[in-house]
Amino acid sequence: MGDFYNHGSSDILWRNDNGDVGTWEIKNGLKIGGSDLGIVPNSWHIVGVGDFNDDGTSDILWRNDNGDLGIWELKNGLKVGGVDLGPVATSAHVEGVGDFNHDNTSDILWRDDSGNVSLWEMQNAAVLRTIGLGNMDNTWHIADVGDYNKDGTSDILWRNDNGDVKTWEMQNGVLLGTTDLGIVGPSWHIDGNHFVLV
Repeated sequence: MGDFYNHGSSDILWRNDNGDVGTWEIKNGLKIGGSDLGIVPNSWHIVGVGDFNDDGTSDILWRNDNGDLGIWELKNGLKVGGVDLGPVATSAHVEGVGDFNHDNTSDILWRDDSGNVSLWEMQNAAVLRTIGLGNMDNTWHIADVGDYNKDGTSDILWRNDNGDVKTWEMQNGVLLGTTDLGIVGPSWHIDGNHFVLV
């Protein structure tokens, strides 16, 4: 989901098994339009949606099986540009998208196979800087991204294999503190989208 038409409502992003990509424009709960963005090889996967160039419209973050990362810049539901962010080791995974430094631009949350967590702070669809947030034991998994303390900055929601849930409160790209929310039984699962619209 994302606001691909800059009208203040969430729209729907579609991907067909054949690789075709499209949007539905939604207003007042109704479909009022849409766009076909074309076919993309299935070696490319949509790994996030966010406003990476601060134009008020959601863009699409892509990752290739070979590790390459790219952004489609959208306006009025159409692709108006693209940025190749280069290859990243396939041992690193995009875990979420959110505005972690409160600059109205979406940033990219990473975690590698060894548990290291980091942020790419984005500006004008380019990487401004990389911030390391430390290492978390691999019994902990990033469950979602959201503004859990209502400060206008995206935070990180974690879930442990034992059911424990906690948040990392972020500000200006820095981990300010953590809050343990308690243990929830394994039959309960967090349904998150791992990205926050800005």
